[in-house]
Amino acid sequence: MASIENKINHNLSLAIRNSAFGFASLACRLVGSSLIFIVIARLPGIGVIEFGQITYAIALSGLFIIFSEFGFNPLIIREIAAEPKRLKLYARSVLSLRLILSFIGFLLFFAFLKYVNIENQGHLICVVIGIAFYLGSFSGYLQAILQSQEKMHLELLCIVVENVSMVIIILFTFFFKPNAIKIAFVFLITKTISLIINYIVCGRFVLWVYPIFNTQIWRKLFLEALPFALAGVITTGIVQIDTVLLRELSMDNPELNVGLYQAAMRLFLVPMLLPQIVLKVFLPQLSRMHGNKGTGLLRNLCQVNNILFTLGLLIGLVTYFRGNDLVYFFYGEKLADAGPLLKVLGITIMMRFGAAYNLYFTIRNRIWFRVWTGIVGLFAVILFNFLLIPKFGVMGVAYASVASHIVYWLPWLIAIYKYEKTIWLGWRILPALISFIILISFLYATSHFSLFYMLPVYSLVVCLLTFFTIPSVERSKIISQYTIRGACSNVK
Repeated sequence: MASIENKINHNLSLAIRNSAFGFASLACRLVGSSLIFIVIARLPGIGVIEFGQITYAIALSGLFIIFSEFGFNPLIIREIAAEPKRLKLYARSVLSLRLILSFIGFLLFFAFLKYVNIENQGHLICVVIGIAFYLGSFSGYLQAILQSQEKMHLELLCIVVENVSMVIIILFTFFFKPNAIKIAFVFLITKTISLIINYIVCGRFVLWVYPIFNTQIWRKLFLEALPFALAGVITTGIVQIDTVLLRELSMDNPELNVGLYQAAMRLFLVPMLLPQIVLKVFLPQLSRMHGNKGTGLLRNLCQVNNILFTLGLLIGLVTYFRGNDLVYFFYGEKLADAGPLLKVLGITIMMRFGAAYNLYFTIRNRIWFRVWTGIVGLFAVILFNFLLIPKFGVMGVAYASVASHIVYWLPWLIAIYKYEKTIWLGWRILPALISFIILISFLYATSHFSLFYMLPVYSLVVCLLTFFTIPSVERSKIISQYTIRGACSNVK
């Protein structure tokens, strides 16, 4: 019994440690990403149209990069965490496959640019940013290797270097009459620096990665990664294709519409890093603890899901209630028209916080279910955008996002009920609703206060309300873990 208790405490301690580093990475990504796009939007040579060109290039490159990634990142995290001796063979074989697929993917990306009607400056921006983000995707692969070893502190180091260098170089462009093309090259320089740092860190502390050619293992990896790849393509398509469709379907000022939508989307994506951190922290650990048949998986996922859904509900409420103020606070008058877009997108935040459901289907090896539901979701995104953009313009994209998220979630809830006889996966609805009422009252009472002062207060209130929706036994365990760590630190 003592050994079982020690194992539970070790796993809890490891989860807390990895969560701490994961959330430190989150803070770095949040601050870095926010600063990057806020600074870009406020540069004197960057108008809404130029902002739209830059963000369109990022969205478009993301659609093609997912082909070269081919779902290998979650596969190697799951497989190496479950069986560490696979590290060398899997990591190096995947690199060789990534190089081949990246070459093919970039050719397809370049061919698409020749097909669409885009001016010379926009074309150059897309090419430069496309190369930059292809390099960045390899940094993500190296970070996946670090995650498979649960070395979140090393991943944090790499993220800090990338974001700090990006902010510094962009600020430096103030002295050189910044324009959209120069900003594209800033992305290229920064992603190159980041790749070099990630490669050195991965090699020094885990494994020097180089391509090896083994057609037998390639075939195995390709087949195992196929459902992850399809799920990734579909998920990325759901997130990115609306930007491409907005540009092609807008009757007037397509690049201006893209700029407004992406301004709202960039703020909307900041809290989306939370479920990404949860996936990073818990995919390797839960794979190691439970495999694809462990009986304790559901209990752990219910604990995670309760926190995530409550956070999503409360963050979405703040986003909806003060969406106009958020846009004006971060971007100023230039992009103020993006406020209504952010408010509507805020409705979907809770649905975007379904990382526990994602973990359930991944660890239980039901990836093909994710693929088929993703196809449904992608079809819904395309259909609703075709119907709503011509009618409502840029607001049609936001309405389409809400509608397609509802369609996407229905099969997930049905499947969870079929397998586990519940659709909520541990979410404590009554405490969450009480927190919702408290927060909306607080938002109403403080609606006339400046967001400069209230944003940190809202963040603290959301965290406290979420913490107190956790069952008291789990709260006590979390507090005791940090108390023990603090006491040990003082002794040292």
